[in-house]
Order: sequence, then structure tokens, then C-alpha cells
Amino acid sequence: VNMTSSGVFVLEEGTYNRDFKSGSFTVVFHSDMFEESGYTIEIPSNASSWLSNVQTRADVKEYEETMAVTVNDTGHPRSAIVQILKSDNGQNVGEFIVSQTSATNLSASELANCYIIKSNGAYMFNTYKGTDGSKLFVGITDRNVEWITNGALITPYDGSPDGKVMFEVGNWSQGNALLSVSGSNGIMWSWHLWMVNDLGTNSLGNYVMMDRNLGATSKTSNGAYYQYGRKDPFIVGEFTVSTSR
Repeated sequence: VNMTSSGVFVLEEGTYNRDFKSGSFTVVFHSDMFEESGYTIEIPSNASSWLSNVQTRADVKEYEETMAVTVNDTGHPRSAIVQILKSDNGQNVGEFIVSQTSATNLSASELANCYIIKSNGAYMFNTYKGTDGSKLFVGITDRNVEWITNGALITPYDGSPDGKVMFEVGNWSQGNALLSVSGSNGIMWSWHLWMVNDLGTNSLGNYVMMDRNLGATSKTSNGAYYQYGRKDPFIVGEFTVSTSR
């Protein structure tokens, strides 16, 4: 943070860190240099599409700017240096930084109907019909976890842009879940979320295969079951045990 004036100027925070969600926050600063000249907030042009100041409050040398950010669905973090300028001469008397994280885009490199989640964090994917890049589901009104097999907390974000699912994963552990999107006529499509951290491969001649069944949390567990004609997996017992009577 660069304070370029010798006048009395105190910025309560220098950096404002935001998560990927849209929302607002307050920047507070104190100064005796704006009573006559006033001031303006200058947001860099390359950040004006996602960052704005929506309200100003001044009260006896204390100033508040309410800033707002849009949801960050770019797949990349972003930041901006915002300047506080004197209105009479444009002098830069203070700066603060706004930074915003992004959700990891699981569909950035390849579309799928099953996405692997290896840790806690924020994630997103585009709501294409499986691997069909020509069919994007839009008009989404709800994003829901239909079922989950472990103690993980998967929280879809209601503010996700249309055509995307953004969600947070907490309390990560190995297991499986099914996340769906719905529109005015009910469920439109769903995706399998596979939480696994030690997935490996085996070679068989010229072919490379996973070292376990889809949805399995280890090389020896059963994994997901599929019924003919249905795309969604369902989970039975993790292991098969034989006993004698």
C-alpha cells in the first residue's frame, strides 16, 4: 500500500481479500485533506467489469466506500489497485488492493460426467451434458447434492452464473456424491463427484486403465454400480464379505 501524501491519512486496511462469491465490503479511511477538495475513487479500467464502488459516506474526516465484486467464474484469481485521488488536482493520496480468489474450473481442460475432487476448496464446472460440448444446460434455478456417501460438506453456490455450477467442499474425505441442476421442469442433469486422493493406473498391453473401479476409494473396494440405461451411479456396500453358516 502506497500513501503518497504527507497529510493526515489512515487507511484501516491495505488489502481486502475476497472469495469467489459476489458481495460487498467497506473500505474506511480517515483524513483531514478532503474537507475542501473532496476525493474520488479510481478503479483500474481492467477491473471495472468486476469491481465497483456503490456507496460513499463521509462524516467528520472519516470516509467509507462500499465496494462490490461480482462472482469470479474465470478460473483465475484477480486483483486491482484502487487509488484515492484528491478531486481538485487528481493527486494520488492513497491506495488499497482488492484481491479475489476463484473456484478451480474442473471442466477447463475436458468435459466429463464425473469429476475428481482431491481436497477441500472451491470448484466449478460448466453444465454441459456429459462430454457433449454442444449441449449446455441453462435456465438453472437450483443446484443440489442428491446424495453423498461420506462426511464431506458440499455446498452449491446459489449465485453461480447460469450454465455453471460453483460449489465449496469442506471436511473432505474419500467418497462419492451426485450433484444435480434443476430448471422449471425439474432435474435437468447430474454429475458424479468422486472424492479420491490416491488414484493410479495400470497398463494392460497398449491400454492404460485406472487401478480401481469408478467411484472406488481404494484398489479393493467395490466402487460405483451402474444399471443398464441409466447414466447415474449408485453406491452399494464398499466391500463384499463372504461368510459361512
